[in-house]
Amino acid sequence: AHERLQRRIANLERQARETASPEELRQKGELIYAYLWMIEPGMDELVTPDGLRIELDPDLSANDNAQAYFERYRKAQSAAEEIPRRLEDTRRLLGYIEQLRLSAEQAESYDEIETVRMEWQEFTASTQGVGTASRPGGSRPAQAARRPRRIDLDSGATIWIGRTGK
Repeated sequence: AHERLQRRIANLERQARETASPEELRQKGELIYAYLWMIEPGMDELVTPDGLRIELDPDLSANDNAQAYFERYRKAQSAAEEIPRRLEDTRRLLGYIEQLRLSAEQAESYDEIETVRMEWQEFTASTQGVGTASRPGGSRPAQAARRPRRIDLDSGATIWIGRTGK
């Protein structure tokens, strides 16, 4: 799940870079309409009098090429709105997975391991696109494993260390 979330973050960051300028796609679609008279069937590129190069699909008509740019523009616009939220959610999930891994690594007893396993099961049941626990069911951990660990310092201060993500 950790690796999958890291790949998802990398893909979302790549998509964010690719959709950084949707206005350029809209402009290319408009320029195709503006220079329809220059486009001949089978052309793979339009060079405007200003020197701007616009790639064309030679299998499409000029109108269909313009519509393809407008469709890419609409998709890029919605992606630009959606990607930051999805990226934030994925980073939050990754942080939670890392916290669970740390809890598992620091577990000192079977009950503590069982607590982490149950938390993982609850998490995977409620989160789409995350792997499931390696074994279903199991006994509930002892009550002591679910309570925070208390450490009393010589200075008189008390430190509470949580055992689960909650």
